[in-house]
Amino acid sequence: MSAQNVTRPGASAATIIDSPDRAERLAEHLLDAQRSKPVVVITAAAGQTAPYIDVDQIIRDVSELADVYVLPTGSITLAMANRLPEKTQVYGGAGRVYPVHSAWQANPYAAPLRFALGPAQGPAATEKLIADALGAAHAAGLDIKGVGVTVVRVDGRVEALFPPSCAVVRTDDDRHATIWQDLLLPGLPIERAFQVGMRIDGLLDVDESRIDVSASLRKPGEALAGYAVGAVVLGRVVTVDSISACVELYPGARPEMSATEVTGNPLDRLTTLMSVGEVLLVRVTARGGHDGRGWHLSMLDVEDSEEPLASPNLLPGGPPWLVVAEAAPETVPRVVGSPAELVEPAVDPAPSHPESLPWNSPKGDKVTDEPPAQIDDGESLLRRIARLEGQVQQLRKSKRALQVELDGFREQSRELFAEVQRLGETAGRARTSLRVEKQKSQQLDKKLRAAKAAAPVSSPSEVLFTDPERQFSYDVEVEYAHRIPAAEKAIRPRRELRLGPEFLSSLKDIEGVDRRKVVAVTVEVITDLVATLESRGLHPLREGRGAAEHDVVRAGDGARCMRVALQRKTPSARRLHYWKIGEAIELSRVVKHDDMTP
Repeated sequence: MSAQNVTRPGASAATIIDSPDRAERLAEHLLDAQRSKPVVVITAAAGQTAPYIDVDQIIRDVSELADVYVLPTGSITLAMANRLPEKTQVYGGAGRVYPVHSAWQANPYAAPLRFALGPAQGPAATEKLIADALGAAHAAGLDIKGVGVTVVRVDGRVEALFPPSCAVVRTDDDRHATIWQDLLLPGLPIERAFQVGMRIDGLLDVDESRIDVSASLRKPGEALAGYAVGAVVLGRVVTVDSISACVELYPGARPEMSATEVTGNPLDRLTTLMSVGEVLLVRVTARGGHDGRGWHLSMLDVEDSEEPLASPNLLPGGPPWLVVAEAAPETVPRVVGSPAELVEPAVDPAPSHPESLPWNSPKGDKVTDEPPAQIDDGESLLRRIARLEGQVQQLRKSKRALQVELDGFREQSRELFAEVQRLGETAGRARTSLRVEKQKSQQLDKKLRAAKAAAPVSSPSEVLFTDPERQFSYDVEVEYAHRIPAAEKAIRPRRELRLGPEFLSSLKDIEGVDRRKVVAVTVEVITDLVATLESRGLHPLREGRGAAEHDVVRAGDGARCMRVALQRKTPSARRLHYWKIGEAIELSRVVKHDDMTP
């Protein structure tokens, strides 16, 4: 490749990068916070002279909205990769659109990589890059109408949808034009904003045959006017981490939900209960303002069987913008060909017979277009025209064959898209079922705990055995049974418990501490809960008071003495000393704060 700008009539330039130095400068441009336009970077696979991605088609479709660069895989892509954050590079025949915002630098999925590992994958990658570029241009606030373009207001009707992002409109003055969803709401499937037969009005870019309907997009305050506090509605997950999720009720209304508003189990991570793009049932707990802010949601006590309110439409006459299970692309009316074939003006066919030319009128009618008197090579004009007509017919056959191949690629793309949708819906239903079952389990646990609290059970204060050691062991067993939920007993089994020769006497002699508190802390020790409780202040007992002193270790069996708080912030706060012998626990003594004897 040579360093040059590739230009064609009516198209912008694609810059070809031919050296590592130029590639490094391109990386610096991508990282420039002052960059005002998206950048499309396309690579040729190793050993290939040109990309499998259709650079010409991308330039035609993104027009002046994005800069396009092409570079070969090898030392040049490596030079650029070395200057970019991890996982944001592009090479090996793939392409990537770098938006104006800097979010992609920390989150590579904000600028997805589009692969084209061979010619068959080129068309699909091309379409995805075009959609990415249009969406990035829209997010950057670029004027999609350009400079010096003729723009007129039109009304029309949607004739066909081409998932994932294109609609074809026939205007009332009998013109065809397209609407690109990625210029309206990037990333949203076209069938969630438009449906065949709906009326639209907007600004038609005559040169590009493209309609802008953004002025008709409903505002959040108007769209959500029918949502009342307590209503169950649909929301789409925009972002999610382990403790919070952003759920979109309508574009512009994106309240955040904390984990406590989703699940009653503090051990649940939200990333296991939902995923980005999933449509959820949520309950409105507070209404927001006209700007979409101030809404509050909850999923607690929302039953999977509850019927949600219908989501508002984005445009007048359009479909609900969210549904529980979105339809696969096969349900969208199919149109043979492509949006370009519907929008481009038809070309009059060449005459099928030479005799139909005006100067060969069989009636001898007078005509004004006279054929040349002679042809330099001696070939008659009619034969020459017939030969040219044959060439035109052959070109038309080739075009039809290419169109059939293109339709095949589009069909494969639709089938793959449908499969992805089906898998996403299945995963969403599975997550919803899991969430419902967890909520049911939590409710059953609450009922069980309430029932246990109401039932008469032996307490640590009841004397049921004459042997003090057996009584204490029984008290610990009862506390363990009630303290540790049934579902957690498998992961928090109790260790072997032994009572040292001085333990029971110290428990009896040391006043100011409740026996039940000692039993409760013992359960925390034998289940390792004590290590997770900061208030217990667990630490080894040391031979002196300095931090560098050695831990107290018992001669003979190598047991280590541990010290844990029974009380805090009280005079002579009590402590529990115990020996840790392998996996076994031996309670040593209950002592006052200043007593450092094991």
